[in-house]
Amino acid sequence: MNEPTWIPTPESSSTGFFTFGLLGGINRGYLDRKTYLPIALKGWDGLCSVITPEGGVGYAQKVGASPVPPEPNSFMDYAQGAFLLAGSELWAAKPTAE
Repeated sequence: MNEPTWIPTPESSSTGFFTFGLLGGINRGYLDRKTYLPIALKGWDGLCSVITPEGGVGYAQKVGASPVPPEPNSFMDYAQGAFLLAGSELWAAKPTAE
């Protein structure tokens, strides 16, 4: 996360879980909305950028001992689920209601 040149490709699985966590924290009052909503929205934009024309969430990190560069056609159930979890929290956050 701190060194984007290490694996410069997009990634959807941890992005989905971090975005879900940020939005969930905002929605439950644990995180300051003004501070963290812009960060969560960047995560959501990143997730939306890896959706395939068929509706899949590509660039999922594969199961393994260490991170490897994800591929556009790497689809994992947990990446799809993280996307849906993040989307449900985004819906609850109503970011356009400000």
